[in-house]
Amino acid sequence: MRKWLERELPLAALAVAFWPAWQWLAIRVASDSADAWGLVSFATAGALLWRDRAGLSPGGDSHHHSQTHSHTSRAGTAAGVGRGAGIGTGIGTAAGVGCGAGIGAGFGAGARARWTLPIVLTVAYAASFPFTPPLLHAIIAMTAITAACSSLWSNKPLDLRLWGLLLLALPLVPTLNFYLGYPLRVLVGDVASALLQLNGLAVTRDGAALVWDGKQVSIDAPCSGIKMLWTGLYSSCALAMLLRLEGWRFVLLVTCAVLVVLLANILRATALFYVEAGFLPQAAPAHEAIGVVVFAAAAILIALGANRLRSLDREELA
Repeated sequence: MRKWLERELPLAALAVAFWPAWQWLAIRVASDSADAWGLVSFATAGALLWRDRAGLSPGGDSHHHSQTHSHTSRAGTAAGVGRGAGIGTGIGTAAGVGCGAGIGAGFGAGARARWTLPIVLTVAYAASFPFTPPLLHAIIAMTAITAACSSLWSNKPLDLRLWGLLLLALPLVPTLNFYLGYPLRVLVGDVASALLQLNGLAVTRDGAALVWDGKQVSIDAPCSGIKMLWTGLYSSCALAMLLRLEGWRFVLLVTCAVLVVLLANILRATALFYVEAGFLPQAAPAHEAIGVVVFAAAAILIALGANRLRSLDREELA
């Protein structure tokens, strides 16, 4: 019961504080099936947290306090949550419940310090609510939940692996397509045209298209690689949590995953040029087959990289 009051109850209260963000997310997922892929990332994060749950415990000084202080702190938790819930809904709920849960969960200076970041993010969520878009609300909410889980179970201010998985649970792909889609298509076109020129073809880039012999092969929006980038980031975050890769190993894995995805997308565009320009027969499934092969190769490379980083970790421990 004490552990539940120290850990699960404050975390649940913090989650309730962000109910408008969850409501918006549920509407997005229900209205667009493409956004439902985020549920896979969310479920992965939950499953990996549950796997590690038995071996993790809330760090700090709570177990060294007297029984009297324990009863007082429990009363503070209940009072904090009650006051927060009583303020109202919307912004009032976010500020009241979140801060009430965080402060009430403080079983000493160390515990209160661990709740600093979630409380600050909750206040930022409430203060910015009327002026910022729903996606930003959800990002702040996911960051606060990540900070709370990280501090309660692994004594970290913010577990970047968990943060990545929870952020990928949000409908980020449309926003990334809007801001990064065209620049990535231009970059892919530049590199693909250079590769084709090395093969003796006078290919140039015109906007988001490759031009050769009067023919124009468009690099359309799906070929920007945003969805493949999402998958690469998901794979690297999930593998890092699964294999317990932290620190520079995780950063290196994510960096390599981004580079692998970018290279794979360039090779896909280059291969598709030969099909679309008529060098190869335009069989109906050729476009999809090339995409699947390139995607599978990228996924295998990311997995091999993660396994190699785990081997380096074992070698250092040995």
